[in-house]
Amino acid sequence: MRTNGVSGFRRGAVALVVLAASVGLTACSAGAASDPAPKPTASDAADGGIAGLDADDAVARVLEATRRTSTVHVVGTYVAPGVEGEGGAESGDAVTQPGNEMTIDLSGARERFTAVLTVDGAVSEWRRIDGEVFVHGDLAAEALLGLRGVSTGFVGLRADDVRIVDWLTLLDVEAVLQSVLDPGLDDVVVTVGAAGADTPSTIQLAVTAAGSLIGTVVVDGAGAALPLSLTVSDAAGSGDFTFSDWGVTAPVERPTVLAEP
Repeated sequence: MRTNGVSGFRRGAVALVVLAASVGLTACSAGAASDPAPKPTASDAADGGIAGLDADDAVARVLEATRRTSTVHVVGTYVAPGVEGEGGAESGDAVTQPGNEMTIDLSGARERFTAVLTVDGAVSEWRRIDGEVFVHGDLAAEALLGLRGVSTGFVGLRADDVRIVDWLTLLDVEAVLQSVLDPGLDDVVVTVGAAGADTPSTIQLAVTAAGSLIGTVVVDGAGAALPLSLTVSDAAGSGDFTFSDWGVTAPVERPTVLAEP
């Protein structure tokens, strides 16, 4: 049976999938994420950068830079594998629940952005202007989101509408980064290292849970400490996201005609 809505991604170990409010990082195998790189020395540090800082200070610097700069362009994909389950009571055969694939293309700030969200082929466009959210999509998106009228035009909603709160969390760059880098769990450890010889100005924050690598965030090590990429990978799924155009204003147009909900 196909998983419906945000719940299809709740089994993921990374906050991007299980949402910032209910993040549950586990000790699953690392998958595709790379091993932590050697830690740089304090002599590598530059004004405003994070090289040479300890993990707590580096994470705080990155999150503060993200919060202060606000606007960004994010593009990426997360894939959760299928899950084996039991067949019908009579057959006893094992069945596999299909996996989920989600792509995000977002430009803007936390409370003012445009985004295209695709979940298992269901495409929807989101526009947020402060406390108002406008959503439009295809028939598959209307069924997925449970928002009547979405397939005929933009539907206007309040940002605190319970039907879209979880989806908005997935589209909150600051919340996602914080819940990956600083989830408040004892077995989650962040280490700071050079991202690679071919990119000397970047720093990698490697995230491990109970000793297993589950993600990396590559940031501008010498400048404003802004994230450049996020990679997550464990048994629950994997994802890659890139961040660009930090601080560039992204216009958000209010729809002139709304569909009847």
